[in-house]
Amino acid sequence: MMAVASASCLAVADDVLVLDENGCGDTGRFRVLDHEGEALGLMVSAEDKFVMAASVARIAVDASNILVTIDCPVPDGMAAKKSGASAWAGDGVELFIRPSLVSTAYYQYSANAAGVFAARRNSAPDVMDVEWQSTAHAESKDTASGFRVTFSVPFKEVFKSPLKPGDVFGVNFTRCGNTCGGLSTWAAVGSKFSNIDAFGRGIYGGAKAYFVRRLADMEKRTLSVGKAEDAFEKVKAAVESRGGDPAQFDSLERMFADLDKAIISASLAGKSILMFRSESAWGNKIAPDETSRPLETVRMRAARNSRAVAVFTVANLMDKPFVGLFNVSAAPHSGSGKPSTTNCQLPITNMLFSQGFAIADRVGRALYDPILPLPMNSLLRLAPKETVPIYLEIDTHGLTAGVYRSTLSLKKAMPDFTDEPVSLYVEVVDADLDEVAVDRAGYDYVGDTFARGNEAKNVAKMLVGH
Repeated sequence: MMAVASASCLAVADDVLVLDENGCGDTGRFRVLDHEGEALGLMVSAEDKFVMAASVARIAVDASNILVTIDCPVPDGMAAKKSGASAWAGDGVELFIRPSLVSTAYYQYSANAAGVFAARRNSAPDVMDVEWQSTAHAESKDTASGFRVTFSVPFKEVFKSPLKPGDVFGVNFTRCGNTCGGLSTWAAVGSKFSNIDAFGRGIYGGAKAYFVRRLADMEKRTLSVGKAEDAFEKVKAAVESRGGDPAQFDSLERMFADLDKAIISASLAGKSILMFRSESAWGNKIAPDETSRPLETVRMRAARNSRAVAVFTVANLMDKPFVGLFNVSAAPHSGSGKPSTTNCQLPITNMLFSQGFAIADRVGRALYDPILPLPMNSLLRLAPKETVPIYLEIDTHGLTAGVYRSTLSLKKAMPDFTDEPVSLYVEVVDADLDEVAVDRAGYDYVGDTFARGNEAKNVAKMLVGH
């Protein structure tokens, strides 16, 4: 029977690895990624035997060395494939270390079950420093449950200065090969292991040191806005009493997140609902921060008989649920020299409000897709502290050329919230898309970040055929 390697786990939260005062820490089991199925676009969940045989890693850091051991159990009836061709041939593992979260540089150490080793320094994802030479090494040994790879990396090869309690660095451990179900990873990086922004966090010197340093930063931010003192004191007391308990790590992280929102709300003069444009409104990083400012104007431009879409973000900064309605009303016109339709209000029948809903991708990250119309084309419901993207689609069919000015408001239906009005300007250009015939179209979405191997080829064939 396969014996699964165990570890005293200090991976207190997903993608967080706390190293104790001695610089030691253990991960939980790696995530075994889904793989392509026979049908186009179908992803198949990993078999239970691979999930049960998922690897675990242990890291020990001192002033001289970074020692990493990755245990690789092998399911019953299978054997690890050993190859001398390269470090990436057969069954193998990799260690990734990003010494600074503000730099794109990272180190990649690879070794397979046969002990073939490779190392590289990357100045950015997949950008190799060809002149860099490593003095690290690795060894692989068979075990009763499978095999084990141990990396020994000189500390100064990766870190320029000694680590201090509370320091944070990027780290990940991965495994590939038939005996792990294809690909597995500790951090939720997806199938692209060089996704450095999704590396896990290594926290040196214990959780309490980490929280104490975060608390010092939060204190400066709290003082800068002159409010949120009560929320800060609550978090401070929790850190002092529970900061060193690994079981409380997730709870304290949530308290810091709530304090962050309280500071943001205070910096926005106590707003309860915030409509704003995030830097990644079309992406998935939509949370507000202290630089977020209330949305004042939405401007859109489209030809006649066409459509245009604007996106903005709505954040509930309160500890209670929100219910409200989008409403469009006429706005006074103060300009001059505009087309005759300048004073017209845009008909609500030409507008469609939709919301992006968060679903989890194959490694658990939130993706705001699908996009679904709001109930009654106006009703918005938000959980406490929830942030969502809102998509406003304008249909210009039936509209004459000109500028349409309206007031777009998010009207509260709950006490303790405020109405949020913004100006809406829609310019309909005197060009009719119905008169334009399209005789050729292209589709450019298939690439390494979307699909690999046969899946990419099949998608390309389907698009060409249609």
